[in-house]
Amino acid sequence: MPDNLYAEGIDPDQVLLVYPRNAQEALWTAEQCLKSGACSNVMLWHGELEIHQARRLQVASETGDCLQFLFKQTHASQDDNNVISLPVSLSLKLTAHPVGLNITITKRKGGWPHGSFVLDMASYWPELTLKKRDPVVIPFPIRKQG
Repeated sequence: MPDNLYAEGIDPDQVLLVYPRNAQEALWTAEQCLKSGACSNVMLWHGELEIHQARRLQVASETGDCLQFLFKQTHASQDDNNVISLPVSLSLKLTAHPVGLNITITKRKGGWPHGSFVLDMASYWPELTLKKRDPVVIPFPIRKQG
């Protein structure tokens, strides 16, 4: 992973990975990092974030002037209309697309959602796409007639 980070212009020495034992420790750690002022970004993978927990993280983010990214997996049985809307500035839904990702903006601060678009990653990260590569075709020389 450090090589991948470095290739993207991120110094691996500036990245701290935390492996909490449970969801409560993950929330506490994220909140401490967000409000510390020592971090520029915090990414949190959390299955079931409640509104009051999201608000605490939002306040901590503003206190520490730190950008937060909250990730959660949507289950196939969940209906988009039944998902609780958390107090976030931007909410995106990412789904697989043959050439990369289909991104749907479900919520954005100060305006209406803008629908969806496709992020084509085929040329940048072909191994992360579903598109099958064209087989290599080597043309045979045409026989001279006569």
